[in-house]
Amino acid sequence: MKIIFKKPFKKNYDSVNKRYSYRIRFTVKFNLKNQFDKETTCSENKLPHIEKIISDKYKNSKLEQFQFNASQKQKNKKVYSEKMFFDLVRIYREYRKQQIDKRNLPDGMGILSITYKTEYFHMKRIHQKIKNFNFIKCDDITPEFFYKNFLEEFRNSAKFHISKGKKCYDFIKNVISYGMKIGWIKRHDIVFEKFIIGRVTKNNNILPTPTKDEVENILKHLPFRSFVITTVLVETGLRIGELNALFWSHLDKKNKLLLVSQAISDKQIEGTKTENGNRDIPINQELILLLEKYKRTLGKIPKANDFIFPHQNGSSNPDKKETNYNQLMSVCKKLGYIKKSKNRKGQIIYSGKYGNHAMRRFFRTQCVAKGIDNLAIDYIMGQSSRGSIGERRYTDRKQLMPQKGMTYKS
Repeated sequence: MKIIFKKPFKKNYDSVNKRYSYRIRFTVKFNLKNQFDKETTCSENKLPHIEKIISDKYKNSKLEQFQFNASQKQKNKKVYSEKMFFDLVRIYREYRKQQIDKRNLPDGMGILSITYKTEYFHMKRIHQKIKNFNFIKCDDITPEFFYKNFLEEFRNSAKFHISKGKKCYDFIKNVISYGMKIGWIKRHDIVFEKFIIGRVTKNNNILPTPTKDEVENILKHLPFRSFVITTVLVETGLRIGELNALFWSHLDKKNKLLLVSQAISDKQIEGTKTENGNRDIPINQELILLLEKYKRTLGKIPKANDFIFPHQNGSSNPDKKETNYNQLMSVCKKLGYIKKSKNRKGQIIYSGKYGNHAMRRFFRTQCVAKGIDNLAIDYIMGQSSRGSIGERRYTDRKQLMPQKGMTYKS
């Protein structure tokens, strides 16, 4: 028996001497009579016992038998050296991580870091719900396997919520497409069926949008800084991430424009969310004067490359989106603008009804009421013109209805 290495293993506190001590573990090599060595790790008091066990176990063994067992173990390891599907997922995630940096390039063809993080939660949910996911090989991915083990599982409402299943399906579909591209998946006859989720009865399309009177009432009760932020949101329809990323150089007083070219996503300055994100928003003289008044309250003259709304701790970093959100929630609760909802535990909670994004919905509703063209509204709000999400999710149709007593003739 030969001691190769010893190291501290466990930290114990000696209450008498008031100091810490360490138990030592030994790595030892047993040179057996059958001309092969065996290594193990144990504590010092167990060395004689371990030596006896190893001697009894290999007493009648031959060197050839030991080598045969070692070769069998090596063969078993080769099984896991094949191209596994979870390795393909890891490589795909590395590829997606590279796309974050491309977002800041002029063409803006990358992804947002928040998108990358969201995909992580989809991947985690798939690991938990799909049986034997870590043992799936890339060679196992066939049209039949894909339909049975992925598509049917994602459609199973007992395992996946109707919307989460579709997002997980899209993630796996992208992974398999990437595997075909790099040659890990050899079958190219996999047909990705459309994930039909049916009719969603949940009232997702009806989001709380404040009326004009409610917005005026909220603005009256906000502190000055939050009043300025909320006023800009109401007058421009900006996302809160785009607002916090504005520099003073983005305020064009001469042409009365706000120049939007970046946004804060996941605490990082990145490109805008859509292809219409880079835009020039027209503003009125009253808003410019309000920003100038706010500028004088900062205490020091800001530079052109300083944030309009810096962090309240005095640093040069941009403000958090939660700062104004918490102010709005507090004021809404005081004014009685409360919504009822359930948390993850199923408990009923009451919170403020209107946050930062509600002001964005209010802006679009007011633009539609004034008869502004939808393409122009899409441009001002930085929304994609390919779909009708602005009309469905950002326009409160109830506010556009004629008042009581009015007819189509009046």
